[in-house]
Amino acid sequence: MVAWKVLRKEKPDLLISSGAAVAVLLYLAKLMGKKLIYVEVYDRIDKPTLTGRLVYPIVDCFIVQWEEQKQVYEKGSKSWKYPFKVGRKQNMIFVTVGTHEQQFDRLVRCVDRLKAEGKITEEVMIQTGFSSYEPKACRWSKLCSYQEMNEYMDQARIVITHGGPSSIMMALQRGKIPIVVPRQKQYEEHVNDHQVEFSRFIEEKQKNIIVVEEIDTLEKVITSYEKTAAALGQKQSSNNQRFNEKFEAIVDKLFEGKRR
Repeated sequence: MVAWKVLRKEKPDLLISSGAAVAVLLYLAKLMGKKLIYVEVYDRIDKPTLTGRLVYPIVDCFIVQWEEQKQVYEKGSKSWKYPFKVGRKQNMIFVTVGTHEQQFDRLVRCVDRLKAEGKITEEVMIQTGFSSYEPKACRWSKLCSYQEMNEYMDQARIVITHGGPSSIMMALQRGKIPIVVPRQKQYEEHVNDHQVEFSRFIEEKQKNIIVVEEIDTLEKVITSYEKTAAALGQKQSSNNQRFNEKFEAIVDKLFEGKRR
């Protein structure tokens, strides 16, 4: 395990971690007398993850990203909203359906039709994933590298994405207000409707995405995007500085009395 080798070699005083498959490492670090901070994942709103349940009893600070998570983790530190800023405007539309192993022809076909009919006049790039439909009027590629994804999102005036948390967060990180079309089980686009539930929650709670569940409304949403995005942008504020200040205070408290 690479992380274990780094832990033994570098001998850090503090470990900060998130995500899956870190429980064993954190337990080993605890035995070595290290301070531990764990950040629960963003896409588990009101239910605990397996890793979260395993490390919760031993970490020195357990940070949650939603107020709802505090009902599950009583000692979780107060949540912070995701940092937000309005991105620079460009003249293209980027569509991504993620890498889930089921088709998303409903979205790909709709965007391609809007482009072919002249309803979309700017350039369109679609990452089609495992969709069977091949666009006729748009540039497309089944998969994109991480670097390509970032470049397309930077260049895009509008980012249209499926309801995967990673894709949504990537768009937000690039300063975009994404149009989110969640995959739905009834169309055999996913095994369940967790993307619908997650997207609805983010739209209501964070107010920094635009959710489209009925594909027939996508044209209208694209047409009115600038007005809608501007209205949402005025309601947002970056909590990045406040987060850093609070996080620094947490670390200082963990080592209180050990610093001179």
